[in-house]
Order: sequence, then structure tokens, then C-alpha cells
Amino acid sequence: MISTLLGMGILLSLVVLCYIMYKKYKRSNNVALRQKMTRVWFDHVDRTAQYIIAALAGLPSVDAIAGHLQENQNDIGMLMSKYYGRDAGSKLAELLHKHIDIAAAIVSAAKDKKPLDDLSKQWSVNADEISEFLSGINPREWSLDEIKKMMTDHLTETSKYLQLLVSDDWAGAAKQHDVVVDQAQYMANMLSSGIIKQFS
Repeated sequence: MISTLLGMGILLSLVVLCYIMYKKYKRSNNVALRQKMTRVWFDHVDRTAQYIIAALAGLPSVDAIAGHLQENQNDIGMLMSKYYGRDAGSKLAELLHKHIDIAAAIVSAAKDKKPLDDLSKQWSVNADEISEFLSGINPREWSLDEIKKMMTDHLTETSKYLQLLVSDDWAGAAKQHDVVVDQAQYMANMLSSGIIKQFS
């Protein structure tokens, strides 16, 4: 009887220990996800800002910066593929590459003082495509309306940054860059929180 109770006690202790270790493992993974998501979206807006400055100024580094910016879209796709599969990650990266291509065209048009209406519409359509894709893979945590607002805010704040630079408002652009970064951090938190909730 005593040996049976002792055995049950040991077994129960092992179960509790395994549960504690599992919870620690989950927390560690969640922290790592948040850190990685924050980093890739910071890189997204920071490299975009670098590209805008280089393109407007006609710097020789513009092509290298553009390539670095496009690599970031692959980084975002790779991070998402860990949870939603390679095809989903590749699709998101494809949509984000288009997002950057249109942004580059907008920067070029703004530099040359050309109309931006058609390109801005294309950018919005692409943002809706990204929103629909993200909502489609996690509809419970990423509602379409919420994701669309997030993407619209991203375009709006980035456009403000561009226009301030075009207007030679350096101080305003510096402050606006902080707004863009804050909004990107919101995006990162929303996405990482949705993944954690979906897979917890």
C-alpha cells in the first residue's frame, strides 16, 4: 500500500514537473515570437525610410537599400511560415514585395512631382489583399476590418512621412518617423498576439 502511494506520488510529481516545464517552454517561445515579429516590422518601416531618403536624394546606395528592403519581405514571410506553412509564407512575401514595388513607384512619382492618385489606389488595393490574406489564415484573432484599418494606418503614416520629406520639412519628417515606428510596433503586437492565441 505504501509503495503504491509512493509510486503515485512520484508519478504525480513528474506530471506536475512536466506541466511546469511545458508552460515555461511556451512562454519562452511566445517571447521569442514577439521579439522576432517586432524586429521584422521595425526593419520594414526603417528600411522603407532609408529607401525613401536615398531615392529622393538620388544617392548611389539606393539599389542596395532597395534590395535590403525586399529581403525584409522574405523575412516576414519566413516568420509566418513557421506557423502557417511554406505556401502561406511565400504568398504573404509575394504580396509584400508588391507592396514595396508600388511604394517605390510612389516615391519616384513624388520626387518628379507627378500625380499619385492611381498609384495610391493600387497601394490600397494591395493593402486590402494583404488584409484579406491575413484575416483568412486567422479569422478569429485577425478580423478583416481590424486588419484593414491596421494596413490603412500603415499606408497613411508612411505617406505622411514621404510628403514631409518632399516638402523639405526635416523636423516634421523626423517626428513622423516615430509615428510610423509606433504604428509598426502596434502591427507586430497584433500579429504576434493573434498567433499566440490561435496556437495556445
